[in-house]
Amino acid sequence: MSTICKCCGHEVDDLGEHLRESHGLSTWDYWEIGVLRGDLWKSCPDCGTPRYLASPVISGFYLPCPKCASKEDMTKHLTTKIGELQKLARSDKYFGAILSSPGLLGCSLEHDLHSILKTLRTSEKLRSDTYLGFLWKPGYPKEISERNKGALQRILLEVPVTKDLLVTIQDRTYQILPPESCGYDVRHHSRYSILSDGTSKSTRYTKRIRVESEVCYKFWNNRGFPETKSIFRIVTPGTLDQVTKIPAPDLCFLKQVILRNKVTSGILWRIYNEVLKYSRSLNDRVLLKNMVPIYPWGKVDFRFSWEPIPVVLDPELNEVNISVL
Repeated sequence: MSTICKCCGHEVDDLGEHLRESHGLSTWDYWEIGVLRGDLWKSCPDCGTPRYLASPVISGFYLPCPKCASKEDMTKHLTTKIGELQKLARSDKYFGAILSSPGLLGCSLEHDLHSILKTLRTSEKLRSDTYLGFLWKPGYPKEISERNKGALQRILLEVPVTKDLLVTIQDRTYQILPPESCGYDVRHHSRYSILSDGTSKSTRYTKRIRVESEVCYKFWNNRGFPETKSIFRIVTPGTLDQVTKIPAPDLCFLKQVILRNKVTSGILWRIYNEVLKYSRSLNDRVLLKNMVPIYPWGKVDFRFSWEPIPVVLDPELNEVNISVL
């Protein structure tokens, strides 16, 4: 028996699986936030259409009404709100650490970003090259709350980053390679554009995106994940050899470097925002940690993740799958 998900309005056969995969919620979290608190969506006061919560951990950030809001108002609302989160990811060390740590947001009782940050923060001033990690202490429940404040152990590590994006984590050095920048070719761009629909998109393996009038970025290809294109690549310094086995703590710190570094964060959000302009739906596993409808006039379904994930593309849809790494 199918059920309508109150997070996004989709009709699904297995609600529990849908909640885990698309919204990062357990069935109990969904019941508590949506049914007991009634916070997953609210009705438009003019037409009654549901306005969905953009993220299950960011209270008060509801999507505009798809029927009543003008195209300009809807675009301004989303770009402003998401832009604020992108700036916070760069400036707030704790927010960057939360986004980079798998499963940490799902351990909050309040399901509210500001409450989580308040619980994790200390008064200690951190140096600009200091990065954060968190470990659960044995014997404590995996719960982020004031009553369980001592459960997480903070790991503070100085991580030098050079202009060439060489990142040293203890005795290990990695290099972050950004996407190649290239000029805009008006005659052939549609063959390569990741945003082109099925009628004009070529089968060419390398894809690119236009971010400014004369600037495009080429995505990295992924062996084993041909349908997902990556923005950055982690390599052995001075080579193009991709590092495929990165220890989980190192990966967490590398993600934070990308979020906080001026160059990498600029590239990251420029590409994200460009694809968002054309999105009818967004499955964001990096910033919003949620799947939501975006623009009624959008032409692509945008899936955004930290690392490549196996996907089976629907030939009837124009899906864009982008990973950070």
